[in-house]
Amino acid sequence: GLIIFAIFEVVERLPKAKTVSAEDVADRKTLDKLFSRVDLRPLNKFFQHGKGTMIYFPAVHYCEELGHLVSAAQFHLHDSHIYSAVTGLQEALGQALEQIDYFGQASNEDLLKFESRRDIHVDPDARHARDSFLSAVRAGEENLRNLCRLVSAKYPDFDYEATSQIADDSLQRRLR
Repeated sequence: GLIIFAIFEVVERLPKAKTVSAEDVADRKTLDKLFSRVDLRPLNKFFQHGKGTMIYFPAVHYCEELGHLVSAAQFHLHDSHIYSAVTGLQEALGQALEQIDYFGQASNEDLLKFESRRDIHVDPDARHARDSFLSAVRAGEENLRNLCRLVSAKYPDFDYEATSQIADDSLQRRLR
């Protein structure tokens, strides 16, 4: 009897297999679709250059793609934290791009820079546009960081490199 008791104790203390809910499976599919249409590499460059009041133009396609995905009727995430991070990212990118009229071509064809002819010290609209852009860039970067952290915690095997490559390949096929 003591041996059977010991066996039951050992079995009871073994780590239980985590069951995956139908909502988690659906969220994973939605996130795979989302990240397979939004390449993170240009978005990271968008945030990097955005802090210097420049727009990394190749990322604009992915910003718009994210907006289309999130606003689609079939887009749904059960995890409210991940959903908040996705919508926060989409809103921040949209707010940043609302200021695009204040930007002009830079010497690098991939960059648009805040136009120097707009004096932010005299023109309150230009100052507001610049400040709104910088605020949106910071908020977007924070939401992307939070989103990736949440997705990695919930789905440790999520492969951002593979999904980014799929997004890039899809864009390259459309450009041909």
